Amino acid sequence: MQLSVLQISKNTTAPYISFNKLIFVILLLLQVHVSSVTAERTCHQCRGINCLRTTYEATQKCLNNLDICVTVFDGQTILAQGCLEQLSEELRNKCGVETRTQVFKESNECYKCNENLCNNLASSSFKCIQCDSDNDENCRTNPKSSLTSRCGISRTPNEYCFVRRQGNRVTRGCSYTLEEQKSCLSSSDCMICQPSELNNCNAEEVINDDASTGGEGSDNGSAGENSGGNVSKSGRTCHQCNGINCLRTTYESTQKCLNDLDICVSVFDGETIQAQGCLEQLSEDLRHKCDTQNLNDSTNCFKCNENLCNNLASKSFECIQCDSKTDENCRENPKRLLPSICGISRTPNEYCFVKQEDEHVIRGCAKTLEEQKSCLSSADCMICQPSQWSGCNDIELVIDDSGSDDGGSGNGSGGDGSEDGGSGSGSDGDGGWSSGSDGGNTNGSGSGGSDNGNGGSGSGGEENTGDGGSGSGESDDGSGDNGSESGGNGDRPDNNSSNVKSSHFVIFVVNIMIAFYCI
Repeated sequence: MQLSVLQISKNTTAPYISFNKLIFVILLLLQVHVSSVTAERTCHQCRGINCLRTTYEATQKCLNNLDICVTVFDGQTILAQGCLEQLSEELRNKCGVETRTQVFKESNECYKCNENLCNNLASSSFKCIQCDSDNDENCRTNPKSSLTSRCGISRTPNEYCFVRRQGNRVTRGCSYTLEEQKSCLSSSDCMICQPSELNNCNAEEVINDDASTGGEGSDNGSAGENSGGNVSKSGRTCHQCNGINCLRTTYESTQKCLNDLDICVSVFDGETIQAQGCLEQLSEDLRHKCDTQNLNDSTNCFKCNENLCNNLASKSFECIQCDSKTDENCRENPKRLLPSICGISRTPNEYCFVKQEDEHVIRGCAKTLEEQKSCLSSADCMICQPSQWSGCNDIELVIDDSGSDDGGSGNGSGGDGSEDGGSGSGSDGDGGWSSGSDGGNTNGSGSGGSDNGNGGSGSGGEENTGDGGSGSGESDDGSGDNGSESGGNGDRPDNNSSNVKSSHFVIFVVNIMIAFYCI
């Protein structure tokens, strides 16, 4: 029996067609596999006090392309940034267990996103009107018609909106840094407010509250001229301010009380000063906050009956105030010391501090933005809020400065495909760690710190265990000859990273087998 030409043609070309299909499927799956491995995203990364440092810039590579970027908040303060799966369990719990389809669900405790370096926005409570009257006349004439929008990350303990007038131009937006907040507070043409207390808080008009105090007596010039002559000569003098002027460090004004039965007061709204002056000359709503019978019997109103005595903060602003030069308990046993009320803080919020200067420890009240900024920019200083617990600065100072004198991580990394990972070294303490990048065969070695530094550990190479740190850090005299003991064997590669790559390979092989079966 003879085969037809058509049958022979089909029989000879079928294997060729099947082979082409197989090659096509393999190339397609290989492309998907490579894309899935290389699609791992990068996130902004920080922990603890580093999240408040404007000069701190670090990123983190996620272990797989299913991970997402997050920023975790405690109220208005950033606790951490980075890849969700690499956070501690406590921090991950603040971000819930939503699926990726729910990743953009708003939360005051956790901001989540799935793009490279996308975790650069503040908490959902930090929303301000952001406009410029040069581009939108409503910014000046009808700001309440403008919608608020989410602000970027604020590297300060608290978040503020601002409104500023420059001639006929009005700008509204987010105040991200202590420098911006300080600049606004020092200007009569600028005002800041907290969006967590009031939505659209910067929709208000800027009011220049610089009226003269006039004669002895009232808050304004004209009334002062009329009433000044009737002031009792025995009436006491009080520190005086109202509204935004109470937050200006350069604002100094006094007020003469109308009779010797009047007293001096400072009125607070939470941690913020609302007004100072003679009680009887305050507005009715402010006087109601001082209705208690006894002096200084309320956190909302401080009262006293001496000249210029209303220079203390609210009762909630109590800090340990000491110097280990004069009291060794300041260093060794701070919990033995009692907190005392601080002076007036010309900032919207009140903080205690503890810092180390040379060989001694100082604890006290951070009453100005300059003091708060100085502390935040130093690795040897820490601030806390006494409104959360009295005498909060009784804790031991922990210096959390990666790569600094306490031997933080060296964080060196080898280039892609290199033979060895980069080496990172700590100083004056434990050695830094270093990680070999993808394609490396040997981990980088972390060198040790000074005389009592430990060798750094190798970690994160692809196949082999890493070499331990050499422990050859500098000695006290800087000669480098008296380094600590050599480090032990490095840690094995990151299991999560290896598992991810293994899972990609298994999926790839299974897909190939399915392709063979289908063909």
